[in-house]
Amino acid sequence: MDSEQNEGKPLGFYLSLNYPVTLYPEADGDFTVAVMDLPGCVSQGKTIEEAFKEIKVAQDCWLETAYEHGDLIPLPSTKAAHSGKALINMPPSLHRRLADSARREGVSLNQYIVTLLSEQNAFREIDAIRDKLDEIQQQLTRRDYLKEKTVQPKITRDLRLND
Repeated sequence: MDSEQNEGKPLGFYLSLNYPVTLYPEADGDFTVAVMDLPGCVSQGKTIEEAFKEIKVAQDCWLETAYEHGDLIPLPSTKAAHSGKALINMPPSLHRRLADSARREGVSLNQYIVTLLSEQNAFREIDAIRDKLDEIQQQLTRRDYLKEKTVQPKITRDLRLND
């Protein structure tokens, strides 16, 4: 790649960035971790703490190698994405109803839409949590039912006294 792609930014700039890390629990109890913004930057650990320590080492090596070779170093996706602005198209009738509602509430149309979206998103997250809790409750109920149905062996003792 072009050796001037990272010109003007010292290596320390890239090393100081906070890249998001994805943690994958493995079947054997170990953990695999990856920095998705840095292709091939993957590590492992026996514990979560060890996995996070190892991915930091792998990330630093990845960045140092890319910097030394003049490769393009992507910014963390948390820095590069989501400006907070979104363009949405809607029917004029909905636009009118939203504008009227915002006016009644005494807020801007933008703030009114942000509030509606935030509330709806929170309701969806709550519904997802409720669904998960229902699933856990069903599993616990099933487990309790199976425990009740399992025949417990009777323990008897010979209570005869020796003469």
